[in-house]
Amino acid sequence: MKSPRKLYRPEQALLAGVCAALAERTGWSVWALRLVLVALLVASAPLVIVGYLIAALLVGLFLQPGADRAADKQRLNAEPLQQRQERIDALERKIRGMERR
Repeated sequence: MKSPRKLYRPEQALLAGVCAALAERTGWSVWALRLVLVALLVASAPLVIVGYLIAALLVGLFLQPGADRAADKQRLNAEPLQQRQERIDALERKIRGMERR
């Protein structure tokens, strides 16, 4: 069985040597591999932007701004929560009074 060649940073490395190391390992031209990488980066950027815009439109269509906030306010103004908040406020006043002494 043939032992796999180890990856190392060749002398022709430009940045981190990734393309040069892969080219050395696979036998490809380093510049061909770099061109493929750049082409993939250029091609994927517009896809990411289009995907983000579509997601933003979907979120805008299905969520009504302010509707969730109104529901949250209603839940916060519920009677049990108001009673709890009053007890918390009373305890805070009591603690502050004890601190002043």
